Amino acid sequence: MSVSSVLALAQRLPARVQDKLLKPCEKLTRAVIVFATSEPGKIDGGLISRGTTYPFTHPSPEEATSHLMRIAAAEGATLERTAAIAIARPARAETVADW
Repeated sequence: MSVSSVLALAQRLPARVQDKLLKPCEKLTRAVIVFATSEPGKIDGGLISRGTTYPFTHPSPEEATSHLMRIAAAEGATLERTAAIAIARPARAETVADW
């Protein structure tokens, strides 16, 4: 059996639901299940141990600025570095509310 799913805000899944996910995860021969969370400590250890963890981090303002400049150049658009810096600055915020 093959499965692909994405569970956003996985930390909100009640413990009983996370427990119920353990059996299917063990029986699947091929599965891609993404638990997207900003609070990995709230995901059941059994689920985490059956997969691979990929921590994502926010890019630095310098990385985001450079990336924006490359995108603009690739699209043939003009983007002043000061504008790219202003756009990239919120990249360090943890949530939109921090902007």
